[in-house]
Amino acid sequence: MPFGSLRSYRAMLQKRGKLEGDQFEEHMNRWLHEVAQGLAYLQTQGIILGDLHGGNILVDSDGSTKVTDFGMALVADAAYNYGSIHGGGAIPWKAPELMYPEGFGLTSSRATYACDVYSFACVCIEENLRPSALKSTYALGLPPTSPPTASADLPYRVKALYTYNASSDDPNEVSFAKDEILDVLDKEGKWWQVQKSDGTIGIAPSKFLKPLNFKFLRFQVSILRAKALYSYRASPDDPNEISFVKDQILDVLDSEGKWWKVRMADGTFGIASSNYLQLI
Repeated sequence: MPFGSLRSYRAMLQKRGKLEGDQFEEHMNRWLHEVAQGLAYLQTQGIILGDLHGGNILVDSDGSTKVTDFGMALVADAAYNYGSIHGGGAIPWKAPELMYPEGFGLTSSRATYACDVYSFACVCIEENLRPSALKSTYALGLPPTSPPTASADLPYRVKALYTYNASSDDPNEVSFAKDEILDVLDKEGKWWQVQKSDGTIGIAPSKFLKPLNFKFLRFQVSILRAKALYSYRASPDDPNEISFVKDQILDVLDSEGKWWKVRMADGTFGIASSNYLQLI
């Protein structure tokens, strides 16, 4: 895979400043959704992966993730043998019942579908935060913990960048002061539904708000789409360019710079001039 592991790919994007703000949420939702789909497919085939972590998730040229390394995999309903009770795998991502089966009323350290789900939850923490959040807190019988800003008890929380006075013409708007912390109940569109610390609920302009933490309880693939304003014929001198026709709809995978990385309906990837596209 051209981009290596998800762990290293994420680090590269962060270094280049491409995982700031909403970009982080969009990328993470896509990656975790694809990994979840991969595990779900393996389960339909009766396969238990047995060793899922960020180093075993590879990134393709289009930025999509692939679950790999089946050295620890086993068939779910196969007879017990040495291979099916290997007990291997990276410890910080390993389900506690594999380490101490007796404590969970089990007689074997044989991996199960539930073990893969546990490892997937660890991957969510690893990719949203840092691997040390797993390595420094792993204990037998206990799930990995995370910093307070990622607690399951917290909603999507934002900080006000500026003071805003609600318009007297719209009773739904709320006023807030610079640096005030708000809970976001709905962040669709340019106006977000928020809740203040005193319980007041209303709408606020999203451009006045800065995210403080992210929750990934719903794996939604957030892909930008664009409509071609004009037809374009790819240059024969650049194999990365793609041709398209006016009004064609394209998925935008990377909107940095003047040339965007896009995907066509037939799965073709390439770059297209942003001057020819309009986000929809």
